Amino acid sequence: MLGAMMKFSQNKKRITTHYATYMPIFTVFFLMGCSDDKSNGYNINQLFPQIVPQVEEVDMGEVVVSYSTENMFQILNSGRSSLDLSVSVSDNDDGIYTIIPEETSIPVNEAMTFAIEFEPRTYLEYNREIVIISNDPERPQLNIPVKGVGIDGPVPDISITPGFLDFGEVNQGSSRTEYFQIQNSGTGVLEITDVAITGSEDFTVINGFANTAYAQGQSTTVIVEYAPTAEEGDNATITIQTNDPDEQEITVTLLGNGGGTFEYPIADFPCPNQVDPPTTISFNGSESYDPSGLEPLSYSWELIEKPQGSSTDFDDNDSPTTPLFIDSSGDYTVGLTVQNTIELESEQALCSFTAIPDKSVQFELTWNVGDSDMDLHLIQRKDGEYNLFSYESDCCWCNPNPGWGDPGNNDDPDLSLDNRVGYGPETIHIESPYDGTYGLFVHYFDDKGGGAATATLRIYINGTLDTEVPMVLTERDLWQVGQFVYTGGVGTFVISDEDIDLNTQQMCN
Repeated sequence: MLGAMMKFSQNKKRITTHYATYMPIFTVFFLMGCSDDKSNGYNINQLFPQIVPQVEEVDMGEVVVSYSTENMFQILNSGRSSLDLSVSVSDNDDGIYTIIPEETSIPVNEAMTFAIEFEPRTYLEYNREIVIISNDPERPQLNIPVKGVGIDGPVPDISITPGFLDFGEVNQGSSRTEYFQIQNSGTGVLEITDVAITGSEDFTVINGFANTAYAQGQSTTVIVEYAPTAEEGDNATITIQTNDPDEQEITVTLLGNGGGTFEYPIADFPCPNQVDPPTTISFNGSESYDPSGLEPLSYSWELIEKPQGSSTDFDDNDSPTTPLFIDSSGDYTVGLTVQNTIELESEQALCSFTAIPDKSVQFELTWNVGDSDMDLHLIQRKDGEYNLFSYESDCCWCNPNPGWGDPGNNDDPDLSLDNRVGYGPETIHIESPYDGTYGLFVHYFDDKGGGAATATLRIYINGTLDTEVPMVLTERDLWQVGQFVYTGGVGTFVISDEDIDLNTQQMCN
């Protein structure tokens, strides 16, 4: 009788199937016949399997880290029914040991050979147990010690630069050559055992390098020629087999005249249509992928367009998911490019959206220089006057959320952004303004080297830009922008053309 046996290849990290003959076990069984005491009826013997290990311990020996070795052990069934069992290794979450098969059934009087692979990840002793769970009622669990040691030793490490060759546009009847370099960055001898080209036959490797070896630090240059025979683009793959334990097979992609049917990486991420500033958006590019499976991908985010006066940008532009603070109203465009493991880039995926306040009223101040500090003031008029720096009536950097109108927060102003280093924005919004008249002022608080600056105030009413007005200011200037009147749910802004009665209390100093 033949039984399947799985075995690991010595040179490659793949499993090949072999066949081994089960070992017949000749055992004499004594069967009981019928009882002489017929009053007791028949005597029935239940048949059970019996597990018999052929080893007391499995020693994998010393193995250079990143390499692997294999060993064999046998289990016999000397019982009288089929032996069903599952095999695993204790404390093996790291996958250092692998056993084939993990589950099987051994017929009566036969044996099964198991393959065990040991691949150490670091320089340690790996003392564990092979755990065999079976239907043998006498020994339902059998533990066999297994041990191996990870040691230091010479290991080759192949490095290919670049990972792809793009020949660009080449006319029929012409040819172009490009090259890539293979280097052994490891400590052991690098052996290239096989080289194969699949794909378009318009690519040719000029200098053969199969069945070659390279000592530590040695390298070779591989020259490839592209001579297109048709108008369509071409692509091919050079597959290189090596003894590098981490990269036993490595590929170089060849592209000509656009690559033809070659599929480049795809950058993709959800795009918002409209947002309410100020807010933070999390952009997630994890839906990006490489059709050829050359992953993980590298990510590159870019803020292509933002409103004038916005000072935002990506703090982290090379992660799959990254936040972007939307500090100003207006139009934004975000781009994402991904790169696969051989450094081929995708087309840039674009996302354009608009930041529009959904508050009833929002006032936004920006200016055009850095190293400067301007302050936005929204002052509630009382007794015909505007009291600058008043706790009761001035919403500003030192009084960002005064209580106005009825109890509650909906009719209170909120300074949601205060910028002290240049450009702005500074933003004040009111969810549902209390009926009244409000003065808008801009104070050039501190010139830190920025000099004269053009301040721009934008007023949004019910999500629509109502007014945009600029003014050139120098240090200590106070710009009386105008008055905002809110009555019965309707807001109106009037630009100042004359001085407004203003009292200064210097409360914040």
